[in-house]
Amino acid sequence: MDAFFASVEQRDNPELRGKPVIVGGGWGGEHQRGVVTAASYEARKFGVRAAMPGMQARRLCPQGIFVRGRFDVYAQVSRQLRAILHTFTPDIQMVSIDEAFIDATGVMHAHASGLALGQAIKIAVKRELHLNCTVGVSENKFLAKLASDLYKPDGLGELREADAPQRLATMPVTVLMGVGPKAAASLAQRGLRTVADLRAWLDARDDAQVTREMGEHALGWRRQCVGQDDRPVRERDEAKSIGKERTFGEDVAAPEVLRATVLGQVEETTRRLRAAGLKCRGVTLKLRTPDFRTFSRSTMLDAPTDETGAVWAAAEGVLTAWLAAHPGPLRLIGVALHDLTATGQMELFGSDQKPNKVDAAADAIAAKFGKGSITRAGAIAKRTEA
Repeated sequence: MDAFFASVEQRDNPELRGKPVIVGGGWGGEHQRGVVTAASYEARKFGVRAAMPGMQARRLCPQGIFVRGRFDVYAQVSRQLRAILHTFTPDIQMVSIDEAFIDATGVMHAHASGLALGQAIKIAVKRELHLNCTVGVSENKFLAKLASDLYKPDGLGELREADAPQRLATMPVTVLMGVGPKAAASLAQRGLRTVADLRAWLDARDDAQVTREMGEHALGWRRQCVGQDDRPVRERDEAKSIGKERTFGEDVAAPEVLRATVLGQVEETTRRLRAAGLKCRGVTLKLRTPDFRTFSRSTMLDAPTDETGAVWAAAEGVLTAWLAAHPGPLRLIGVALHDLTATGQMELFGSDQKPNKVDAAADAIAAKFGKGSITRAGAIAKRTEA
């Protein structure tokens, strides 16, 4: 989908169409802090990007219109998108709220070409959702994703494996999966800035040498450099973590407010765990100081759990240790639950843990009346003091 959150806002509010719309980023006013969640293409022309601090976005685009995200609406539109894609093929992998891979192998007999199928999808999305999308077509996921990036916005394009080595050669290494800013900087120190540079370096070494010098992930780059990718389209990737974080409007040092914030985050993330039928073994706190330094502190549980009380005990221990060593204020705090599993460890003598009645009751109330309808008393300070 093209600038998904911002496009939904422009669709639902005609006054925003054609204007630089910024979702998040401290939507409450110029002195409110936050992080940009999404930016319309009109705002992107000024350099505004997702994950950018709101104050920076205001400096780049003072005429930008900041709006509060409506994530329940975005989730509903995402479900509608999935339903549209299911009318074309059952083989769908939603990789995010606004992006999906589809495997059309079994339905190509009904379409003249991959591009024809892509055009049909674009028409259906526009007709049903009144939103634009870009479709990339190829024989594998890496090239299809790259094609969708190359032809945005509102585009349709194909990048075939046979043409990939030549097309990729002059592109920056950042087009490869797993090459982020840090990896790109490391490669640049070796003089490897384009895919052709990296391919030549890799071709001069066998797998053992590559692994020793760059790590096993570079073996995947070797295949991508020539446009190869054998990952299948799967119905659902396993979640690696479930998290929640908050950027404060003003720096917060009060321990009771930080504890209340973390407890509220634990409540929400464990509720999402239970809804997904998962349990976690690891708990990590993300902490950002006023000078924008970001730290993480983790702990592992004795056994996988989805109980709010158990996760809160672990998170509180991590937070207490942090506050004892770093009593200063924070601008952001977050919780991530990781090392996820679908089943908990069996208790002694083989009896499995019984569901927590308090959690079950809270989940039922939240499902019926909304997630803000019930919370532990310790989390209330988050609203009254933060």
